[in-house]
Amino acid sequence: GPGSWVHPGLSDPATLPPNMLGLLALGWLLSRRAWRRLPRSTTPILAAWIALCLAFLGRHYACSGAGAGVCGVFVVAAHHYHVYLQAAWASLTGLVLVDLWAMGRRRDLVPLAILAACVGLIGLFAKTEDLALRRLGSTHADLILDRAAYDWILLRTSPLDVFVTELPREPADMGPAAATVMAAGRRLIAAPAFHTNPYVDWAQMNARRTTYLKPGADLSGLLRQAGSSTAYLLLPNGTFTGAATPVFNSAFNTIYRVEPALRRTPRIPPPAP
Repeated sequence: GPGSWVHPGLSDPATLPPNMLGLLALGWLLSRRAWRRLPRSTTPILAAWIALCLAFLGRHYACSGAGAGVCGVFVVAAHHYHVYLQAAWASLTGLVLVDLWAMGRRRDLVPLAILAACVGLIGLFAKTEDLALRRLGSTHADLILDRAAYDWILLRTSPLDVFVTELPREPADMGPAAATVMAAGRRLIAAPAFHTNPYVDWAQMNARRTTYLKPGADLSGLLRQAGSSTAYLLLPNGTFTGAATPVFNSAFNTIYRVEPALRRTPRIPPPAP
């Protein structure tokens, strides 16, 4: 259920130092009563920001995926609250630096700045998976996003049009095809599992997607889902054998348009002689 929607990376101990740094900044500001020097609206905004994130994260881990009672009220993927909380901690850390500058302790800021830079570099390169993805993006950009197909989608399609793509096996991976469509702001029949709203029936959506990709698949259901918009398939070159019209080829993928003529209509018997 939505309450159990969490990326495995969030259980990594590497997520703890940023939170500890934010808590230290909060403690410093409280001990200095720094809120007295802030605009009147800033303190309640920051307090509500941090308290809500901590409350929802605390509920997430306490409920352990349960969906009954208070555990099922306004459930949003937990990684969102982690991201929002990091932004709040960064704001508090900035206020601490401003406070130290105002105290005339500018010499103390130099080692702090060096320490922060070292921590940031360690965080940037410590995870081998992230480093591998960055290298992949610089050497094989097509494995991240098909830029030519992206440009065509932006120019030739509507934001309401719908796409079918292949998806990677790992639910947390995006895959170049889905990334291309999502970056262009277009709809997908089924997005990668981790990037899907936790309230939708992803399994059913993905089942439709795999059905549409089968050789000789009946695409009338896809047209019904698209409604008055246009339905497309974005697939690796030479892998699709269904009834759709190729409208664009990049070096890696082909975009097919599903023609409205494919809608199945009731068979009308010939008139009697």
